[in-house]
Amino acid sequence: MTARDAEIVEADLASGTPTALRVREVSSDASLTPTPSRGSVTQKIPPPRRPDRKFHLVWLCLAGGVVLLSMLMEIRNPREVNIPFTQIPLPELCSFRKITGMDCAGCGMTRCFIALGHGDLPSAWTYNPAGILLFAFVLFQVPYRAWQLWRIRRGHPEVQLGFYGYAPMVVFAVLMVTQWGIKQVAMFF
Repeated sequence: MTARDAEIVEADLASGTPTALRVREVSSDASLTPTPSRGSVTQKIPPPRRPDRKFHLVWLCLAGGVVLLSMLMEIRNPREVNIPFTQIPLPELCSFRKITGMDCAGCGMTRCFIALGHGDLPSAWTYNPAGILLFAFVLFQVPYRAWQLWRIRRGHPEVQLGFYGYAPMVVFAVLMVTQWGIKQVAMFF
């Protein structure tokens, strides 16, 4: 870092600009003790991230809306879903099915969610087995996001799930493609 860069960083830090990066000196060897005689390396540390209240609020509303709709909608027959409080069927949304005539990996997901919203696990399994895991993930979002909002309101940091937050989505993707592959193979035998 040049002397001019150091002056700029010090000026940014003094002014309190939100984009300023804190700078600390660390040695170039494995120890973290600064030793100017061995040559030092500048490491930039970004400011800590503020908890994002809007992010959690949006996820809470989306998850709550999906769960609520799954309880309000109803399945008329194995291929038709009614819009709440009407007898109007929801139009078919799967472009893959419209073009090829075959179900895609996500076909049956809406009916699976509706069956789960009504407590009908066997029907949900027949519509799309992978949808059960996705519904559980969406259902988990409601108390989790409410808890995160409560923590932020109290001034506590967000809880970061890391690997455990992404693992269910990877498992879901693998299950969705696997069950679809099994259905496709079963059609030809």
